[in-house]
Amino acid sequence: MGNAYNSLGQYQQAIDFCQQSLEIAQEIGNRGGVANSLGGLGNAYYSLGQYQRAIDFYQQWLEIAQEIGDRRGVAASLGNLGNAYNSLGQYQQAIDFYQQSLEIAQEIGDRGGVAASLGNLGIAYKSLGQYQQAIDFHQQSLEIEQEIGDRRGVATSLGGLGSAYHSLGQYQQAIDFHQQSLEIAQEIGNRGGIAISLNNLGNAYKSLGQYQHAIDFYQQWLEIAQEIGDIRGQANAWFNTGNTLKKLNRCEDALGAYRNSRELSQNLGLDADVQECDNAIQELTSPSPLSAPQSQGFWHWLNLQIRRFWRWLRQLGRG
Repeated sequence: MGNAYNSLGQYQQAIDFCQQSLEIAQEIGNRGGVANSLGGLGNAYYSLGQYQRAIDFYQQWLEIAQEIGDRRGVAASLGNLGNAYNSLGQYQQAIDFYQQSLEIAQEIGDRGGVAASLGNLGIAYKSLGQYQQAIDFHQQSLEIEQEIGDRRGVATSLGGLGSAYHSLGQYQQAIDFHQQSLEIAQEIGNRGGIAISLNNLGNAYKSLGQYQHAIDFYQQWLEIAQEIGDIRGQANAWFNTGNTLKKLNRCEDALGAYRNSRELSQNLGLDADVQECDNAIQELTSPSPLSAPQSQGFWHWLNLQIRRFWRWLRQLGRG
């Protein structure tokens, strides 16, 4: 249930549920249950952007999984630690965790875990700007997922490939991958995956300068996020819509989108996202003062005009 609330963007409910589960598991001495609850708490705080707190829970999960000999749990907790460090921008540390997770998955014959670790490595190398290496990892992940019939994983890897090609500036190729990812997500009824693909397509069309097309995808994303109760997804969809409306000089509409995003982010306690919205709103509402170089240029121009004016007056007097 905790993971279900988390996937719906209902993070406080997820925390409450996992906290109750944790207390019960501790009371009855169910260490596996304790580990699962700690992982759920880590996931909820991760979704709230509280990465250090998530790391604390993942670390506790890892320690218990190691103590009880749950190697699959060890691999999963290492992968989640990698995700948290990746989100903190500590990419090399993330890669180290992903590599450990990959090795365990290979040792225990967990091909799905191997594919997930390869995909995570692809994301980390993309963050480092090593796009070709990212593509190689996503391609390896995709091949395994196709072999084991993991269609959800296939869709995720196609999306990862699309994002890597986007970063390379190959937007049409990115669109092709995101479109394939979208189609699979639709076929298997993965609405969260559909939402991610729609966002990625919006980003690609925005990069191509096709702003109205991008807005159309963001609005489809927003509708799905509303239907499944994904509040953070709604906030992000509004924010991306605002950025694109600003490109079209539709400033009032952009302000409305940013304010919607801010309200939703504030309700979730996403302080960093609220600040990002505030910055975007301020940029649109504050008068833009002349920058130092601009103001220096203005006064130089004005002095020139004054000198020319006095020269003209002197010439009149001589005449």
